[in-house]
Amino acid sequence: MTTMKRLLDFGLAVVVAVILVIAYVVYLFSLPAGTTLDWKRVAFASNAIAIVGFLVYWCRAAWRSLWLWVTIAIVLLANCSLYWIVLRQVDRVPLIYYTILLPIELLLSLTLLSRFGIVPKD
Repeated sequence: MTTMKRLLDFGLAVVVAVILVIAYVVYLFSLPAGTTLDWKRVAFASNAIAIVGFLVYWCRAAWRSLWLWVTIAIVLLANCSLYWIVLRQVDRVPLIYYTILLPIELLLSLTLLSRFGIVPKD
């Protein structure tokens, strides 16, 4: 990997980190006084960000492919729908479940991407 490509990747990571911090601060200021964070939603959002982040980074050679973005949108929609249904039914989800489910979701997502000829390259 060339130095310029590393700098570009680092710059992109910094931009994403800044956006996430800004979103977190906006979320904190939007909470009514005296309330606490809804940690179920924070854990869910972190999981969704990790899945999409890994897929985008691993498949950066295919960023110009429409199928990559369609597949990532489908994965994100399925992820949000499934977790929304589960999180409505339970009060608390142990964080270990996210740790167990993340590699499984990534494997399923990469399998789906490979059906369209998109494979991770580094």
